[in-house]
Amino acid sequence: EVVHTSMKQLLNPELTASWEKGLTYVAEGSITPDEYMQKLERFVIGRTYNAVHMGKCVWAAAGV
Repeated sequence: EVVHTSMKQLLNPELTASWEKGLTYVAEGSITPDEYMQKLERFVIGRTYNAVHMGKCVWAAAGV
């Protein structure tokens, strides 16, 4: 359940487009590579936290 839900969100074409847009901003000089990486890190940390939290809820519901 957790993996399926997480993967579905990560495979969203809009997410890929968002990352590409950020890379374009870096290439154009609108943002720095560090700014882009900070935003990407926050995204990954947030998704990881949500996946772990969701996993704990699933495990608790299953009595594990």
